[in-house]
Amino acid sequence: MLDKKRFLPEFRRIVDTLPKMDTSVPVELIRQVPLPSGLSNPPLVDFWDETFNNGDTRLRMHFYRSKENLDKNPGLLYWTHGGGMSIGTPEMDDGMFERFATEAGLIIASVEYRLAPEHPYPIPLEDCYAGLVWLANNAKRLGFDENQIAIGGASAGGNLAISTALMARDKGGPNIFFQMPLCPMLNYKNNAPANEEFTEDAIPFSWNREANAFAWNQYLGNLERDKVPYYASPALAEDLRGLPKTYIAVGELDVFRDENLDFVMRLCQAAVDVEFHLYHGVFHGFEQYGLPSTKKVIDEYVRVLKEAFAEGQ
Repeated sequence: MLDKKRFLPEFRRIVDTLPKMDTSVPVELIRQVPLPSGLSNPPLVDFWDETFNNGDTRLRMHFYRSKENLDKNPGLLYWTHGGGMSIGTPEMDDGMFERFATEAGLIIASVEYRLAPEHPYPIPLEDCYAGLVWLANNAKRLGFDENQIAIGGASAGGNLAISTALMARDKGGPNIFFQMPLCPMLNYKNNAPANEEFTEDAIPFSWNREANAFAWNQYLGNLERDKVPYYASPALAEDLRGLPKTYIAVGELDVFRDENLDFVMRLCQAAVDVEFHLYHGVFHGFEQYGLPSTKKVIDEYVRVLKEAFAEGQ
């Protein structure tokens, strides 16, 4: 394992107790592992489901809205959940959504896209884009400002958020004014220095090189690797011009660190406004732990959203 001195002090005390991440078992068993979830104060938040069509498939959209701190015509944060493209549901981010809704005054919509390997690329992305179109077409009924749509997601969800923004750019809409991909999974090649550094031996309890290879294989399926499009692996996109203003954050000890750094640099070179935060001493998925340092990070995410929506008005 990595030298414990590299972790924040709070994490040095718990890393030995964290279970090993094992992607060698069938994905059906991985899906049975409980995911972080739960609203800490449900009376403050309304949440409900609606459904929409992508072709012949009916999909679920999960909504969150504050009962108190909400403008009459609020903005919308459209969220694509993480889980390595193979697991996860909108509810896994309940706790963070509660803060986004109550403190940033937003409506949050999170799509339950179909999962790999049963539904490999491009199905999850097409589900996410169809959800964006449906939301934009139903903005008035759903009660949000159609000119204030942001997109976000973490890990695999960060990939889908950026890919959806790329698709919206290329198709001429719907308009996304801000994107917030957190520690996004961007490069199927899995060959940056961080991928070589953060192996299952070095960081067995967190997303690592081996888990990343598993996820990409699930998502890409039988797609020939020399024909992977940038919609699947956004690191391959040669032209990033026209993407919305962006906030990206990643941990110093995250397997996605280097591909995120490269993507941020290329966004800057493409004249896309970008804010970037590299969090010292933390690993992939650290936000799920209820420690003082993780609360500060969620505080930062709330600040970013509040400022982005204020500037976008």
